[in-house]
Amino acid sequence: MCDAVTNASEPTAEFTVPLKEVQSVEGQAVEMTCELSKPGQTVTWLKDAVELKADDRVELVVDGCDHRMVIRNATLEDEAEYTVKLTDDVTTKATLWVEGASKKKARNTCIAPQAAYRSCSGAVRVTDRADVQPIGHRLLTSHTQPWSAV
Repeated sequence: MCDAVTNASEPTAEFTVPLKEVQSVEGQAVEMTCELSKPGQTVTWLKDAVELKADDRVELVVDGCDHRMVIRNATLEDEAEYTVKLTDDVTTKATLWVEGASKKKARNTCIAPQAAYRSCSGAVRVTDRADVQPIGHRLLTSHTQPWSAV
């Protein structure tokens, strides 16, 4: 909850709603949002620990206690860990995953012995029954047995 009344003796604001992991597809607009306990706070947005500046594709918006980053036309290069920093001790972090548009069309779940999924890094052979899903540039599997690259 955002409290509009401030007092000099009160501690610095805190994040009442942290950033959350976001999954998107290349070419789509992406929004990451967090909320502070007090309005009028200046934050710094970081992408992989490097300060992020607004430009023609990236918009940094403040609306009272809400702080929002909007990326228009997301690219694979936008995939990163994003941090909103109020002070050195008051931060929130989350990852933005961007999936290639061509991969989105082919995305599926493989559940079969010796199933193969072709990713941008080559084929992976699952040596046992498993659920396999591509997430961004990574391959997630519920498979608990070893797997190997083909």
